[in-house]
Amino acid sequence: MGNGYRIRSFKKEGEMLSSTRIMILSRTLESISSYLAVTLRLSLLTGKHLSLSKNLFLLSSIVTLSSCLSLEYRSSESLFLEYAKDRIDESGKELARRSDDVVPFLVNIILEQEPQLIKFGSVDGEEEVMATYSQEAATILMEINTSTALQEAFKLAVHKNPDIRFWGVWILSCINSGLDSRIDFFRQQVESESGRIKTEMIEFLAEQETDEDVPLFEKMLKNETGFHEKLALHYALAKKGKRSSFLEIIKTCENGKGHLGVYYLKNASGKNFDWDTDRWRTWLGHQSENRFKKITKAESRSSEVRLSGWELFLEAVTVLQRKGDRIQAEKLFRKVEQEHPDSDYAEESKELATLLSTMNEEDRNWKAPTHPKDLPIEKRLQYLTYSLRDLVAYQYSQPGACHPLSGTLNSNTAENPALDFLELGEVAVPTLIKMLEDRRPVRCVEYWRDFYPSRTILRNQDIALIVLRKMANTDFTEGFFCSRISNCEDWERIKIIKDIRTWFLKNPLLEKPISEPSGR
Repeated sequence: MGNGYRIRSFKKEGEMLSSTRIMILSRTLESISSYLAVTLRLSLLTGKHLSLSKNLFLLSSIVTLSSCLSLEYRSSESLFLEYAKDRIDESGKELARRSDDVVPFLVNIILEQEPQLIKFGSVDGEEEVMATYSQEAATILMEINTSTALQEAFKLAVHKNPDIRFWGVWILSCINSGLDSRIDFFRQQVESESGRIKTEMIEFLAEQETDEDVPLFEKMLKNETGFHEKLALHYALAKKGKRSSFLEIIKTCENGKGHLGVYYLKNASGKNFDWDTDRWRTWLGHQSENRFKKITKAESRSSEVRLSGWELFLEAVTVLQRKGDRIQAEKLFRKVEQEHPDSDYAEESKELATLLSTMNEEDRNWKAPTHPKDLPIEKRLQYLTYSLRDLVAYQYSQPGACHPLSGTLNSNTAENPALDFLELGEVAVPTLIKMLEDRRPVRCVEYWRDFYPSRTILRNQDIALIVLRKMANTDFTEGFFCSRISNCEDWERIKIIKDIRTWFLKNPLLEKPISEPSGR
């Protein structure tokens, strides 16, 4: 690093010291030389000699001090090179733990702008590009997250060199401390900047929960000529609930421009249709201004707020699936709703608590038949519908899904009401179609990864769709945006149900029941 001088007696081959470290080591060596010169002169003038032990002690102390200084700085620089070149994350974490002690060292790396050659793979093969170590140094400064690091970032953010200034702005947009001062600084500076610095500032202000900056964004948009800056301003306004700006981002993506456009669409809406602009348009077409604003407001909450209550929500889900204790699950879901009203789990928890309350009342009044299979068809359909609440199925792969048709009511029986519906065939279709709007939960749970803070509790309507799809051998949800009918938006669910009704009217099933799938 630094100016590139090498001191092989103190450094491993290939490692470099900055000018500050060279100065320290040089002065230490000068002190050693001066000491030896004075000792020799005294010896010649007086004819007396300092004791050998004293000479060795002083010389050893100076050399040890010099070595310690060298090793300390060498270690920090070596760690940085390991992190920056070899991508060893632990080395970066170790530097961050040194906190303010390494802040000047990291700031100097950004200021010096020493080039490094980066190689990466692309569709055209291996490519090379010249860059600096600034991003790696800025990343560690962001992790250090002290008032010293914050103040140094402010200094970098007003540097006359725009490349250095960008990394100061980047640190300020990511560091956790001093939020109010950072917001004020960006508001003051954003209009005078351009290029990626301006884009970074706009994105930062856009992602704050306040709507105070909407007039500023609208004013800037009127005068902005830069392509990426305008796109960022549309993102900022879309984040604040402006539907027309969201549409402008879609249009940009349709033209194959704006590499950040898809990211902006995802981040503003919480949806992910990638570069499929037809799906983005379809989705947006079903959102009113008020509905769109509600969605973007929800997406603007901090991660701390959104994920609060996760452990409690997961406990409720686990109690429902594994124990089938609907009374306790109701209490836990109600607690999530009351204690974490702004979390991602509050709305679903409120609905589940209400549904479970109704189901608990049904349980208290339920009288199980002695011979369910001997019941008249209408009564049997009622029995099967009631029994779905205790259908248990687990997910055994990640990512993956649970398979209700392979589930059971409990570990001691092979009974499965979903399969019984399937065996009944056409006579069960009207009940199943009606059930497509029944949101009562079953004990089947899905997830992307078990560590990811999200769970999908399947509902009666999901089981109904699974059975109907099996009967018809038709995927009624193809082309829609939801994985299960229970998490579809209203307009999607209405369309799916309509398509199912139409299909069964046009394609009556054979009288012979559908055969069981293997593995029951």
